[in-house]
Amino acid sequence: MESCGIPAEMVEKILLNLPVKSLLRFSSVSKSWFSRVFDSSFIKKYHGREIIVFNSISSDHVNDVSSCPLSSILSDNSFEDATDVVCPFGQQPTSQPWIKAFCDQLWCVEKDNSFFLWNPSMRAYRNIPNPKIPPRTQTPNSEFVYGLGYDSICDDYKILKIRRCCGMSNEAELYSLRSDSWSTIQSFPQNSIFSSFGSFLNGALHYIVRRSRTVHVLISFDLSAEKYGEVALPEYSPTLDFFDRVEVAVSSGKLCLCLSYGSTNCLALWVMEDYGVFESWTNKFHIDCNSFPNLGINYTWRPLYFSENGKILIDVSTLVEEGSGIFMYEDGKTLLRKKHGCNGSRCRPISDVFVCVESLVSPARLQKY
Repeated sequence: MESCGIPAEMVEKILLNLPVKSLLRFSSVSKSWFSRVFDSSFIKKYHGREIIVFNSISSDHVNDVSSCPLSSILSDNSFEDATDVVCPFGQQPTSQPWIKAFCDQLWCVEKDNSFFLWNPSMRAYRNIPNPKIPPRTQTPNSEFVYGLGYDSICDDYKILKIRRCCGMSNEAELYSLRSDSWSTIQSFPQNSIFSSFGSFLNGALHYIVRRSRTVHVLISFDLSAEKYGEVALPEYSPTLDFFDRVEVAVSSGKLCLCLSYGSTNCLALWVMEDYGVFESWTNKFHIDCNSFPNLGINYTWRPLYFSENGKILIDVSTLVEEGSGIFMYEDGKTLLRKKHGCNGSRCRPISDVFVCVESLVSPARLQKY
């Protein structure tokens, strides 16, 4: 490198703008290149391209995880670039890999009753010990909520697993990638958890819970302190009734509150512009959804991405397959409605969709740093 006369700072700048695939190829050239690409400080600086990931439901295909560059959707409103993400682990090739949580392109996946941490961009994964809490097959009346996040103080990735069961306290346990073990922690402080998974931001996981018929609370879990907290919600209007729904999400580095008013068929989005500052909650939009076909009254939605030119990519999930899809919101109008994979033989209903950033984080190497 030095013999070419290129300053080290310039080399790093070039490498930081390359895709993961290219960096992996360069890392195999020599030991010096390998050391440069997988240097812990470089890994923390590196942020690859943004991709949108789909975890689909199907009974007749081998692979049900696919992804495509986010830029392709924002530019031409197309899902044609979506490709299958081949699952490299699990004994039964036809079983479905369920993505339970994600953070920094690191996915927590359950497959064949086993758990894995997986970075598809790196083609790296790690089989992690099964949690201490019994699986759903042994506790049929229970449901499980997961969350995956990064503890910057300990330089560690952690998984929070919460078992929710009617009339019982919410057991919780925490997995540490560095120690490769689960530990029992304080039970989750509320019983009725609405969130399907924890939304990670600012070192904490966030979950929406119902405290009473019409009162919701936003609970946080600090991964470093391993303590629960509460984030004050905005004073939204109209207030929610029992049949309305609220979800928390993180999009483009902002904490978002997603309201679904079933009685009036409307959506509302609140964004916390400055994390932890109550006064920074901002009402971004209020959409009348009566023009959306097949939406029904029981639906949830999440913002997936805020673009620089003001567009908002939205994921809507309903009980009716035809009502679900990806929407583009701009200037008070719905400009896009596309269902992923609906191009002939690739038609697959979506069970979950999220946006993440390609990274060099490897679950197989973290313990060595």
